[in-house]
Amino acid sequence: MKGMALRTIGTTVVERVTGGQPGRGRAMAAAVFTGAAAAAATYKLLRSGGGDGGDDDDGEDDDDE
Repeated sequence: MKGMALRTIGTTVVERVTGGQPGRGRAMAAAVFTGAAAAAATYKLLRSGGGDGGDDDDGEDDDDE
């Protein structure tokens, strides 16, 4: 899947840079793959453990009573 996505994006970009106009399907696929990659990167960035003070999301109450 990753290889197909990179090939689709690469082919679309090269086609556009050389003055061509990619087909609707290829342009849509490149946009979807690029958007999904940006969403995944943003999610990983926001959920990455950066230290103390964040929610560890383990479902347990963190009170020390």
